[in-house]
Amino acid sequence: MPVSALPRPEFAPSLRTPGVRVTIHGADSPEGRELARLLRLHPGIESAREIACDGGLLVGWDATVEPHWRSPSGRYSAADYVFVCLPPERAAPVVAAALEAGARVIDLSRDPSWSLGSPTEEAAYGLPELTPGRVREADHVASAGSLASCATLALGPVAMAGELDEDAEVQIEATVGLARWPRRDPEEVRAEIEANLRALHRGAGEPELRLEVKLEPSARGVQVKARMPRTHLDNARLQTLYATFYADAPCVDVVPEGEPVRPHLQETSKALIAARAADDTVEIRCALGDALKGAVGQAIQNMNVMCGFPQQLGLPEFGQPLTPPPRLPAD
Repeated sequence: MPVSALPRPEFAPSLRTPGVRVTIHGADSPEGRELARLLRLHPGIESAREIACDGGLLVGWDATVEPHWRSPSGRYSAADYVFVCLPPERAAPVVAAALEAGARVIDLSRDPSWSLGSPTEEAAYGLPELTPGRVREADHVASAGSLASCATLALGPVAMAGELDEDAEVQIEATVGLARWPRRDPEEVRAEIEANLRALHRGAGEPELRLEVKLEPSARGVQVKARMPRTHLDNARLQTLYATFYADAPCVDVVPEGEPVRPHLQETSKALIAARAADDTVEIRCALGDALKGAVGQAIQNMNVMCGFPQQLGLPEFGQPLTPPPRLPAD
């Protein structure tokens, strides 16, 4: 069933703002399909346009194809926001065309984040918990990826509180599910990793740290364990620091010390964080789902901040299972 055939929700008058018009370029990619499904249910969205990765499939919620979409600027002229779900090497011209047409861009391609080694001056880094002001004002937001989000959310409070010594060695160990492994035969990969951890060196271009990433025998999810030398923070002050820092962050939950943090969060756009200080070491664990908080949920959260909506608006909560996104019609 095409996304355009799904029933439209009523626009929520309580938002006190006109409905937002969006375009998804790359709507036939895995991220684009899930993004289309979630935006379809978002109470602040008035209309959406869906463009395939190759630009050949142009679909609207009213299931019509409008001829003017075929021009580089015309396809974005009716959009307030354009989500770019393209490979990094193909994203730049789409971003440029959308900005030229007057749309604001949320970029999931990671191209402005790390393809040149560092974020561009024009793009705001899209991690709303740490950079809400920049995200709110930016026309171009580079939505943070799952691994970088997990590591940055873990270390953000101590770094911004001045408790992270620049000369100290910070060790980050990350484990990821099968979905983050380079695409190969699923059975071959499963046989290789059963009851094992495998080293994986992906995503190292975004965090400016040396880290080791390992594959674990689970379907999806990202978990980070960061360790660093303890300064003058005792455990009680560390707990207070994290609880206070994320007190107003609806997509981050700080869990009690000792509570397991596992990367089985695919049904929610939340990250879970636990921190503890013991002896001479501070250890922070963070887990999130790579499909939502690490990808499309993060992109919608960024759009919400840019629109002035509540950050969690339109995002799944615990207990609301994800359903397989519908297939778009063939070209």
